[in-house]
Amino acid sequence: MAEPLYRLTKKANPWKWGDEEQAAFEQLKNVLSSDQVLVHFDPNKTLGLACDASNVGIGAVLFHRYPDGSEHPIANVSKTLTAAERNYSQIHKERIDTLLPSPAHIAQGKQSKEASKSQMTPDLKAVVKVTRQYKAGDPVYALYHGPRRDKQPRWVPAVIKKSLGTRCFNVMVIPHGPVWRRHWEQLQPRYTTEEDNEPGEEVDTVSELVTDHPMEILETVPQTRRQTKPKGTPSVPEYGPDNPRRSKRTRKPTERLCC
Repeated sequence: MAEPLYRLTKKANPWKWGDEEQAAFEQLKNVLSSDQVLVHFDPNKTLGLACDASNVGIGAVLFHRYPDGSEHPIANVSKTLTAAERNYSQIHKERIDTLLPSPAHIAQGKQSKEASKSQMTPDLKAVVKVTRQYKAGDPVYALYHGPRRDKQPRWVPAVIKKSLGTRCFNVMVIPHGPVWRRHWEQLQPRYTTEEDNEPGEEVDTVSELVTDHPMEILETVPQTRRQTKPKGTPSVPEYGPDNPRRSKRTRKPTERLCC
């Protein structure tokens, strides 16, 4: 709604007040003077959370749903998308909505035992399912970044140990493995039954990934290891026809010029 006005504040854009800016200004005045203004929080009423995304911005609204079917907002938040974020797909734009610090956290903090269960819009339910928020003790698959047998990514069974905010988690590899820090995009839910859809390849232990390193030093293993020559291997001359990586011409000693 206010994107044309925000556009005027950018340094690269010249100041030009036209019909689009005037329409955005009038619309903002009408919204502030209408019944869409904020209401006080009531712990005995149903909470609702709605998120939406457009090509220029995203927004979220925390609202109360009254018995007559009307809805009134309690808190709202919006964000103008950057040039890079505008290239995201629609589901990724709406995913940014769920990661905003407010009003989603406000709903989580204000929801009391007497209040009804909070409700979300149908679009938001699909987005929350994609984001897959985890809590301590949830079984997951964590992406392994160490040396691998092939170039395909491997998923290691792990358990959420601690939440580091809304995007990062400490996960412990099972059984009794190291603790890794992983972003929520590097985690996949791990189901206990075989009928459920499991991501990636099935891996029982971390030792299946790297057989020549113990689990306790997986984090310290470098990505590339220097290859050593086995005993009895004949040495290849540095220069000469026997070494295809070197020039066949031999180096000649530099002659000093005497005056």
